[in-house]
Amino acid sequence: IEHEDCCTQYCGLVPGDDKLPERMVCKPKPCSNNGQICIEHEDCCTQYCGLVAGDDELPERMICKPKPCSNNGQICTEHEDCCSTLCNKDTGKCVKRPALF
Repeated sequence: IEHEDCCTQYCGLVPGDDKLPERMVCKPKPCSNNGQICIEHEDCCTQYCGLVAGDDELPERMICKPKPCSNNGQICTEHEDCCSTLCNKDTGKCVKRPALF
């Protein structure tokens, strides 16, 4: 009846046929990528949901796109914001991974 009834899946409507009526069943959450409209990151498969500016044809909207990342000295709030470096939470900047001895 609701998403909580499904373990790692989501509850979605399935149309009826000759054998069974229309019903709600557990199924993998549908996800999309590259330019598809989204509301939250989970709506995108391997990408993330981000805002894109509007233009003459389309209004401002949220779409699935590759997560942008930056490096050395760029502003960050979490490690995922940095490409091959780490986010120093104290300074809020991407830094090279510290050497471990």
